[in-house]
Amino acid sequence: MSFGLIEIMVVVMTIAILLLLIWTVITLTKKFKEGFKEGSKADDA
Repeated sequence: MSFGLIEIMVVVMTIAILLLLIWTVITLTKKFKEGFKEGSKADDA
């Protein structure tokens, strides 16, 4: 099975989009956890 240039581009773009989504979710999760901790400390004070 031979891959054409278009198929390769589609696969690369799909992987890039998936990685971007995963990175975004991880980043948002970290920010949310940090913000949640700061919010808890502020409430305790």
